[in-house]
Amino acid sequence: MPRISYGEQKYQEKSRHRRGLQKTKYYCQICQRQCIGENGFKCHIQSDSHIKKLKASLEKVHGNSAKLVEGYSNQFLQDFLALLRKTHGEKQISANKFYQEYILNKDHLHLNSTKWNSLTSLINFLAEKGCCKVEEEAANENDEEAEKRYTIAYRDMNGRKPVEVRAKNRKLGKTNASKSTNRLLEEQIRRGQEAIKRQEEMKAEEEKHIGHIERPKKESETRGKIRIKLSASKKTTKMKGISKTSLKVSSKNIFKRTRS
Repeated sequence: MPRISYGEQKYQEKSRHRRGLQKTKYYCQICQRQCIGENGFKCHIQSDSHIKKLKASLEKVHGNSAKLVEGYSNQFLQDFLALLRKTHGEKQISANKFYQEYILNKDHLHLNSTKWNSLTSLINFLAEKGCCKVEEEAANENDEEAEKRYTIAYRDMNGRKPVEVRAKNRKLGKTNASKSTNRLLEEQIRRGQEAIKRQEEMKAEEEKHIGHIERPKKESETRGKIRIKLSASKKTTKMKGISKTSLKVSSKNIFKRTRS
């Protein structure tokens, strides 16, 4: 009898009829397939479809498996904290109880595909990074072998910043304000210098334009010209006089010739 492959209609119908949660350690994150037991999980990871998808996933990260696991870890942490903030806010809740709420979604990103091998290691990581407020639950005095249990609460890193960060931001704000005021003063000084330079250029152009206008002529220049005109008039009168005498002489000679 042929085996039902993932994605077929028959497989989807069977998965729909399953009730309750399956073991997360038998879940393949690469293929997003839930196996029923250990034997089914071993058969799945040896199948051709799983090997092909694994090769394709490794090609995306250039064969770096650590980078692939880191990507799954970041996605898991993002979904985990988003659900904690949405459902419980900053109220304390048992870590184990909230994890059961998280895995109610069958399509969630599973913990076994991340870099944390247990829920306790995840809680310790959240406490170190300061993403959550972690407290240890009080254990029963009679039960000495009881495991440690923790309560977690979402911590808003944007709303509650440490004192050092707030002081640093305050100092940074002051420096930015002083820089802006200095920038405004420099801009005003620069504009004033440009206005002064523009006025000087306009003044120089006006003086240059006035220098090109013709000035009134001096008396010496006018007298010289008058002297030249007078000398020219004398010459003309003299020439006119010579011409009249010569005409008289010539007319007398003509009369003498006619009488003789």
